[in-house]
Amino acid sequence: MSQSKPVGIVAGGGGLVQELLEYLRNQNSSFHIAAIKGEADTNLRSGDVEYFNWGEIGRIIKYFKKNNCENLLLLGRIEKRPDFMSILGDPGTLKRVPKIIQAMRGGDDSLFQRVLRLIEDEGFKVIGIKELAPDFLLSKGLYGAGQHYNTHKNDITIGKQVLRDLGKHDIGQALVIHNGRILAVEGAEGTDNMLKRITFLRNEGRLSKKTPSGILLKGAKPSQDLRVDLPTIGFETVKLAKAAGLCGLVCEADRVLIAEKGKTLELIEKENLFLSCEGEF
Repeated sequence: MSQSKPVGIVAGGGGLVQELLEYLRNQNSSFHIAAIKGEADTNLRSGDVEYFNWGEIGRIIKYFKKNNCENLLLLGRIEKRPDFMSILGDPGTLKRVPKIIQAMRGGDDSLFQRVLRLIEDEGFKVIGIKELAPDFLLSKGLYGAGQHYNTHKNDITIGKQVLRDLGKHDIGQALVIHNGRILAVEGAEGTDNMLKRITFLRNEGRLSKKTPSGILLKGAKPSQDLRVDLPTIGFETVKLAKAAGLCGLVCEADRVLIAEKGKTLELIEKENLFLSCEGEF
């Protein structure tokens, strides 16, 4: 992405944020970070960083305009609901309250779309990570123990269809399947905690512990705006997939982020798992 002005980054939680900042620094890119208190790492490095309460929309907008940012990227986890008590000393937020309340309604997909519209109404352009750092997205390919892939083709076909159907109802981005049986669907708890449920079921004897079985599928929802809330896997996801007794992972190419890419792919090899990155589900 050609960049004549600094990029503004609204940073939530997760190690992917710091990884991106270091990538941008190495690319000699200029950026300013509005880090959300209680979500973002308290010790973010690389670039100009200012911390804001989640409800301080007015101050965040003022910060980016002051720093001449036209393009904004939203990255990282937001696990807590906005604290609107924090807006009481922020006139810029108070005057935007009707728009903010409107944006907070609906499920995840509609919420993100409305928040994007709210930001764009302020004159910013919201960009996706693909425009800024395409290396952070998984490209097509088969990694790791590819010899195990063919035995799971039927489950992959079924799992993709189920994810498409669930996505139409704004439900989850991931599931676990084995022999045509859906073992778990991602809910509000996220992918990592879904995988911990599989580990629990194995420990309770509800699933076989004799041999690795089942695969994780993860992809974007059909109507998802790919500028925000992209599905993500990383080192921890692979660790939990192994602990859950799974054989591999299947993700959408160019629509799923990978954190700690080198380290994550090395772990897939080491644990004799496979990772298949395929076309749009």
